[in-house]
Amino acid sequence: MTCRNKRGKFFVIIERVTSKNRKTYSNLLLNTPINSDTICYGAKVSDDFASGIILAKKDGENPTRWNIKTFYVSSFFRNLGIGSKLLENLIEEVKTRGSAKLCLTVVTSEQSFEKLKDFLSKRKFENPTTLTTVYRFSEEIFGSNIVRASLNSSNPFETIKFVPINDVPGPIMSDLKINEGITYPKNLSLFINENKLEHINSFVAIENNEKAVGWITGLLAPGDLILYRTFFVDKEYRKNALGLALLNEALKTHLTKFKNLEGLCAVSLDNHSVEKFISLYFKSVKYKKHEYEMTLKLN
Repeated sequence: MTCRNKRGKFFVIIERVTSKNRKTYSNLLLNTPINSDTICYGAKVSDDFASGIILAKKDGENPTRWNIKTFYVSSFFRNLGIGSKLLENLIEEVKTRGSAKLCLTVVTSEQSFEKLKDFLSKRKFENPTTLTTVYRFSEEIFGSNIVRASLNSSNPFETIKFVPINDVPGPIMSDLKINEGITYPKNLSLFINENKLEHINSFVAIENNEKAVGWITGLLAPGDLILYRTFFVDKEYRKNALGLALLNEALKTHLTKFKNLEGLCAVSLDNHSVEKFISLYFKSVKYKKHEYEMTLKLN
């Protein structure tokens, strides 16, 4: 396709991204693998300059649904139809797989989502939903009284220890993998780690050295960032503030051992109790966005 902006005319190639040409788009893909469960298209201006990318992954629980994980066009090349072409190619490919739905989730500000929603609505995406509140934080949260208190807190439980994930005994980890002894939603699993990131601030709450009763996972993400991916406490232990103590342990370690790294924490809007006390920790954080989702029905 030929595009023109204020700086002149240029030719853009839209192509399927495979293992053979992945290197061209490596800066946009980060650690995302390209395999049979992904569909990816890229836009490039020359042999080695990537201007945009779109990537969808088959839903692990619903094989008739594909989720758009990455959709990006460089700011210099926006409003030229490149995003539309990438999306069109992806939709056609997903249809050939016999899929029923294509979903896009994105973390952005409310203002930016309104623009994206308008773009997607014109292409028959529907049902805009707000999924989570997302906080990105650094040393600024030292200004919060509750965070300062967490740095001086100690484990209030005699029978429960907060154990780094790499030190959790093998039998307990095995039980967790098969949901033995503790029932948890799949989306809050300790083992969710799509891009195989390193656990650097993940803790499991273990009672009497026998069973896990909760956890929080802190993963080292690109950009010197700790991504807090999952946070769960067994329902039998929620009333005694175990979740609060577990979060204190993670933040205390983050703000002492990993003080130079920023943190990213997403809280589901369906989990009102967790959202309430998380908001107290991060009320001084300037970066507060939301995760949104829209769906395209394919048949």
